[in-house]
Amino acid sequence: MGSVPSAEGRWPADVTAVEREGAGGPAVSCGALVWRFQRALRVTVLAKATFDLVHEQPMRWRAPDPIARRDAHAADDPARSLRVATDVVPYRPRADVTFVGFAYAPPNGATATTVRLAVYRETKIVERSLHVYGDRDPSGAVRPFQRMELTYERAGASPENPVLIETMRRLAH
Repeated sequence: MGSVPSAEGRWPADVTAVEREGAGGPAVSCGALVWRFQRALRVTVLAKATFDLVHEQPMRWRAPDPIARRDAHAADDPARSLRVATDVVPYRPRADVTFVGFAYAPPNGATATTVRLAVYRETKIVERSLHVYGDRDPSGAVRPFQRMELTYERAGASPENPVLIETMRRLAH
């Protein structure tokens, strides 16, 4: 198959994804990064799988998203939420898991809900929870919601959340 051309050119090394049985296409997106460390040439092979999350069911494997060659922010504004982080890094000590999408409340709405991602094989691989709250009205009361986008701008203020801090700073001026 060889390296796959993209709008930004070919990968520096050929990487071929095998087809997942019954999927009609590759199971992962692939790429490679050639880099140097202490005068030694290294190659990092990139493999990216994409899944759909379904309430109370196993996640569903779907056609893989392409390898992200650079960070992509909401509305192409670097001061906004990071929608897609670059996959092209020389070394990553563990896999990244990114929540992208929406939290859904029960049909009658809710002021809060929890979104949970758990990946298990024989043991727990990843388990993360996000607590999602409705917007606040002018009095400070939490309003019910049925669908809430998961973005950093909606997260609580903290030193670990510079997007919200910068957004609040811009709104204050």
